[in-house]
Amino acid sequence: MSSPLYDRIHDFIRARALLETGDRVLVCASAGKDSMALLDVLLALRERCAIGLGIFHVNHGVRGAESDTDESHVRERAKGEGIEAHVVRMGPFPGGGISFEDYAREFRYREAGRIAGEHGYSKIATAHSMDDQAETLLMRIFFGTGIHGLCGIASRRGKIVRPLLCVSAQEIYAHLEQRAIRWREDATNADTAYFRNFVRHEILGRVRERLPEVSRALAELGDRARENEGMLRGLIDERFGPIRFRADGASYIRLAPVAGKEAVLRWTLAAVIREDFAEFVHGGMLAEICRNLGSEKTHGSLYRSDAISVQKTVFDGEPVIRIDRVAGREEKGREWEYLVPLTDTPVTVEIRETGAVVLIEPADEARYTATRGETGSIFIALPDEIRYISIRNRRPGDRVRLEFGNKKVKDLYIENKLDTVRKNDIPLIIAGGRIAGILPGRKSGLRERVSSDFFVHPGSKRILALSVQN
Repeated sequence: MSSPLYDRIHDFIRARALLETGDRVLVCASAGKDSMALLDVLLALRERCAIGLGIFHVNHGVRGAESDTDESHVRERAKGEGIEAHVVRMGPFPGGGISFEDYAREFRYREAGRIAGEHGYSKIATAHSMDDQAETLLMRIFFGTGIHGLCGIASRRGKIVRPLLCVSAQEIYAHLEQRAIRWREDATNADTAYFRNFVRHEILGRVRERLPEVSRALAELGDRARENEGMLRGLIDERFGPIRFRADGASYIRLAPVAGKEAVLRWTLAAVIREDFAEFVHGGMLAEICRNLGSEKTHGSLYRSDAISVQKTVFDGEPVIRIDRVAGREEKGREWEYLVPLTDTPVTVEIRETGAVVLIEPADEARYTATRGETGSIFIALPDEIRYISIRNRRPGDRVRLEFGNKKVKDLYIENKLDTVRKNDIPLIIAGGRIAGILPGRKSGLRERVSSDFFVHPGSKRILALSVQN
């Protein structure tokens, strides 16, 4: 099956490397028009992309029978296509300072990650469109943002992919009408008491009357911002060297290289707080840190919230900023993932978030026999069809198949009394959507593990040796 829309989305998927051959994709479906269009597109591209599909749906329970009808619609579509549907129900909204929108979004992503981990899905697809991108950018501009905020919604973040970012809501609607695909309307989407709906209907709706291509223009702004941020990161690394590093479970920024360069310091602070601690960064936070940094004291507190503490201190005789999570505060999902295409030559992957370096090398049975069991390294055997692996940290619901059966990765970590930081720093090797190995290195206190599905046996033809330095 082919159409200009399918072809354009397929080209977008390939250009952004959103999907790979053999991926199992969990499609997040609300029953609304965007998610029903996403499901239709991925079904049409299933053979072309050589992927498997499943559906994930959350019944939020806030619209009574309407919510139940949404669920039934998704289940019926899954049954008709012969694919599995995973449905979860959200409990009562707890309040406590978080909006319902934010709580529901966090619940959806958390549960999608859990389902993906438990059922072997390598990607999670959401139905964000070009119009969602435009709304997000305007909201961030209104609340105040920097170049990172102008990047908007990423087409890929870890295992989450967004194939519809290249098409508008109008194109999606026209496609559904042409294909006679049914969807469900959520009446709350018209309620402008929600700020996103206000931006969608009251602001973008009015602007679009004069500038019909406003969503495309804002999406292009996001693309340019993302290019510029990547260029800026590269220029800073080239000009100032390794400014940031991790040690003892904390993040550090060297002060000497950025002395007198407040803009560079502010950019690095924001990157560390956002990437290493998954915390929201605002201008007041950065201003307070830079203001307190002006003190001549070599040690002192620069900033503290209920989540992180920022201190000026000394590390190996060098003045630094130390950023750490507040004691007793659980880290809230600092996720990282690196996609590694497999070649016939060794590949080195630097895990920026932890400072560890993973070496991946083709190997043979002779090397396996001679060196297996060395601390900090593992060997895995791969099927011929696997063209890439990924290296990432833990996710909710992760399981690994060991000699004695399936084991929760969470339980392995608990049994070895690992703290939160060490749990989030351990590399997991993922192949074909499954955990092939656990590569903790020498510092964690946890021994290396290889899934029994990836054991090296006599006659194994495709063997990888993986080692980590941390």
